[in-house]
Amino acid sequence: MSVGKSLNFSTSEQMASATTRISEVQSVRSEPYVNKPDFSDISASSLYIIPTTFFTFWLMYLIVSTDLLKFAKHKISIIKNLEQVPCKNCRYFTNNPYLRCAVNPAIALTSEAINCSDYCPMNK
Repeated sequence: MSVGKSLNFSTSEQMASATTRISEVQSVRSEPYVNKPDFSDISASSLYIIPTTFFTFWLMYLIVSTDLLKFAKHKISIIKNLEQVPCKNCRYFTNNPYLRCAVNPAIALTSEAINCSDYCPMNK
């Protein structure tokens, strides 16, 4: 009989501990933010990384784009100057890269050739 009482006692004890565990689990689950991040762990220097990199990349983009614009404007001005050069319509001009002009090879296809004294059009 003592064995039966001890079995009943142990099962009732297990039931009581099980119900307390269930109530503990339910109380833990009822909290909405158990693993809430603690912002005191984040250092102040790490908060500056994102805006600093953002502005650094934008600054690099602006520098590169302005350099490209300067380069493009320079090339456009060179092309406009070359359109005014009459060498391609001259009788002495050849398309040879080694000797472009038979009379003035040093100034052929440059801005100095705009007022070339030896210019002779092909139509004559």
